[in-house]
Amino acid sequence: MRIIKVICILIITFKIALSNMGGAVFNPSIIGSPVLFEKTDLSISSEQIYMNLFATNTGYVCKFQSIYNFAESNKSNIELIGIFYGLRAKNVTMMSDDKPINYKIDDRDTKILDSLFFEKPLKDFYEPIDWFDKKPLFRYGYKYLYKSNRKNNIIATGDLYPEKTNYWGIGGMSYIPFRHPALNKNIVPDDYKFQYLIEPISSWKSVGNISITFNYPKNIILYSNVNNDSIYRYSEKVKPTLNGEKYCFSTELSSSYPDIIDFKIRRRPKLLCIGGPIIGIGAIKDFGTIYNLSWETAINLNYYHAAFIGIGYETNFKDYKFFVPNVHLNSVLISIFGLNIGLPYDISSKLFKTRLGFSCDLSIVSLSLDWDYNSGNKEWKKFLHLNVSI
Repeated sequence: MRIIKVICILIITFKIALSNMGGAVFNPSIIGSPVLFEKTDLSISSEQIYMNLFATNTGYVCKFQSIYNFAESNKSNIELIGIFYGLRAKNVTMMSDDKPINYKIDDRDTKILDSLFFEKPLKDFYEPIDWFDKKPLFRYGYKYLYKSNRKNNIIATGDLYPEKTNYWGIGGMSYIPFRHPALNKNIVPDDYKFQYLIEPISSWKSVGNISITFNYPKNIILYSNVNNDSIYRYSEKVKPTLNGEKYCFSTELSSSYPDIIDFKIRRRPKLLCIGGPIIGIGAIKDFGTIYNLSWETAINLNYYHAAFIGIGYETNFKDYKFFVPNVHLNSVLISIFGLNIGLPYDISSKLFKTRLGFSCDLSIVSLSLDWDYNSGNKEWKKFLHLNVSI
């Protein structure tokens, strides 16, 4: 009976999740000599990946099932010994013929497969391997006997527990908490990332179609690179179908697929946010110093663009008294600049003016330069004001 030892990968890091099985045959010589690898004669006819995402009190759990179907071969009685690696994974079980095939791998083989795992499959990974925290690494061993003239497959199931993606700076924050930090602290992207490592599976003789089905709640936006045929394979929003109370995204990869399949889930942003107050001081020709107090409600267009709809009161405590409905537009991508549009209402004359302008915004402090147009005398007046938002 021939023994083939196979590396299988299922990894979830503090930022991402990866999983897949790959085949690698090695023939160790004497102890201490280099480990030699050769390609296995067995083929994977098809692979089905099922992922079902659920929300929990602390984040998300994704229940997965990966089915690896072997192609028919004239060889028989081939014993496969392998490992599934897991970070942020629990309850991993290897099954075949409805029976568990979990198996304890000895220390010597574990070291050999560890070396293969950390040197070969991750060499083209997007982030340096040293960034991985290897201390909580779990190893799920299995042993499977391949026989000809029967249906051969291996089924891996388990639960994936990714942690939220850590963001810093403007790269992951909505503009709303920049402008109004006191009452809008938690408006940041709620992202979790899974990655499915396809590449090790190419160590089999051949690989057939890979089908993927991902079910997720309706309040989630799913991004993936599987349908992007460009050379860079960047992730883009998928087009799911509605399946009961969940969305379902499914696709099949055959002739071309990336080495690493990305799945990024993002909680849909809350549309309306509380916003906050603004106080300011400015000056207009002929009216002197102007004081203003306003309140803005924020509209979260997405995590990078926001609109603020407000109502304010401007006065010099003498002859200048205006109510000012106002819209302020801003983007975290160009966070230093904003656009102002308003309709100042003169309480004394009961006439509206038109206000257009822009602002230079540095978090809660903004310097605005606006122009108010009076349709009666066809006159534009410049209004320079400094604001502080809370």
